[in-house]
Amino acid sequence: MIAALVAMTCAACAESKPATVSEDFKSAVNSMLSTVGSGSSPTFEALTCGSVLDAPGDEQVAMWADAQVPEGSADKLRSAGIAAGWQPQRAEGFDLFLVGPNNVKFALRGSKVRVEQAKCSISGRHQELSVDVRPELTPGQTKALSAQLGPAVAAAEAVHEAIGKALDHRKFPATGKIESAGGLSLSTCGEKNGPRGVQWSGSTEHQLDATTDPAELERKIIDRLPSGLTVDERPGQPGYFQAKASGMSFSVSISPKKQQDGSKVFEFEFDAQSAECTPVTVS
Repeated sequence: MIAALVAMTCAACAESKPATVSEDFKSAVNSMLSTVGSGSSPTFEALTCGSVLDAPGDEQVAMWADAQVPEGSADKLRSAGIAAGWQPQRAEGFDLFLVGPNNVKFALRGSKVRVEQAKCSISGRHQELSVDVRPELTPGQTKALSAQLGPAVAAAEAVHEAIGKALDHRKFPATGKIESAGGLSLSTCGEKNGPRGVQWSGSTEHQLDATTDPAELERKIIDRLPSGLTVDERPGQPGYFQAKASGMSFSVSISPKKQQDGSKVFEFEFDAQSAECTPVTVS
């Protein structure tokens, strides 16, 4: 098995060759560094991806830049990045991590800056910033996302009351505040060339017994939903509906499932998410 995996990995490899660094990438790096006055001019490099899974061409490259900045530059760079549409991220081991337009990654550790833009199917040695990140919200985003989450929490509470199950308040906190929703998924979003932003999503799953009538339970849930929601009942899909309010949408699914012993149960799922991307530049 291990030998097969190694063979498959090697089969996907190809020789990485020097490539041209785009002027847009250089401009993005230099613009950010100009806000703090870099201690040295950035060095730029680029390589082709080095994988047969990536088609040849100018797009299939990894570009990066390294530079030194004065100690204590994180706050200035963060402010400059937000103003330019870069979404701050929480990333272990970094003093600052930003994701900008065209998915350019800008990171600071001490006085060392690393910037990368890679369009490769496989991470390589030249992609140091392929790390786990979670968007860090600005005050404006915190306010906007909480306004979206509040109606979702009210809906989630009504739904779970109707099915007699406890609601996971790590995902859907009673306060309706996004900063209390540590169990929600946050993802960076936005138009390719425009400002980055954040979306949230979360789901809960429960098992219901075999006596459940999906259509009847769906009706019970809908009747208990808060006012102000637009509900798409999907008459042809008993046990499934969608609903939305300003800034958020959710769905409910009740579907049969056969267990290993042959008995039948019903799986219940509640999925909620932002209806739009909230840009980092929102006030």
